[in-house]
Amino acid sequence: MTPSVSAGPRAAGVRPAPPGAVERATLVVGADGMRSTVAAKAGAPLVVEDPTSTCAYYSYWSGLRPGFRLYDAPGHWVGTVPTNDGATLVAGYFPQEQFRSVRGDALGALLTNVEKTAPELREEMAGGARLERVYGTGDQRNFFRQAAGPGWALVGDAAHHKDSITARGITDGFYQAQLLADCIGDGLHDPGRLSAALDTYTEQRMEALTPEYRATLKTARLNPPAHHLDLLRAIATSGELTDRYFSTLSGVCPIDEFVTPELLDLMEETDMKGTKG
Repeated sequence: MTPSVSAGPRAAGVRPAPPGAVERATLVVGADGMRSTVAAKAGAPLVVEDPTSTCAYYSYWSGLRPGFRLYDAPGHWVGTVPTNDGATLVAGYFPQEQFRSVRGDALGALLTNVEKTAPELREEMAGGARLERVYGTGDQRNFFRQAAGPGWALVGDAAHHKDSITARGITDGFYQAQLLADCIGDGLHDPGRLSAALDTYTEQRMEALTPEYRATLKTARLNPPAHHLDLLRAIATSGELTDRYFSTLSGVCPIDEFVTPELLDLMEETDMKGTKG
């Protein structure tokens, strides 16, 4: 479905397959992914773009201890996510410059990454069973597109995409959809109000999503600072802290509800124990 129906410079509908049908609309909303056809047809330019940082590969194993786990070391990142029927997703992230070699032996690269970053997890995987083939991508684009224009708007990955390492895509997609609806309200059929609403949506979207975009790019460098490793050691001591950490990464838990004085004290205690050890 493409926004090929126009009224002068304004998008006015879509011409879906099969050819011949036309759907007219006051506003065409593109929620069609990172390679958005709606964005291309509307001529939506990139307003922010950064180089890709990582490539990612994952599969599913049985026989692993259930739970969210994260292992971070310079040049390496490994995470686990419990799924249905006792299966656990195991994902590994690699620097983008390693994409060609990793793609050539994705399973071997994933297992080596786990061995180097989380040897205890690798032992669990050896005692379990891989349930599916290895999936992955090197197409981890980082950008903001212009969010709206005359008769059209973009939401989700069509409007904004970043490295998947912080798992924010779905949360950000829902946020943008709700923000667009809230900005428009009951002004859809008032041209002046609709134009102002789209301007407001564009401005508020950038303001809300830019901080997490920058934080994601920092994480995707795969070069964690020492205090981040202290944080991971601290949250590993508590299932509740681990759940809150992943909720914060996904945007569900505000950062100020996660970083508390108690957490900072625990990080200091954990660091002191590691130094003594």
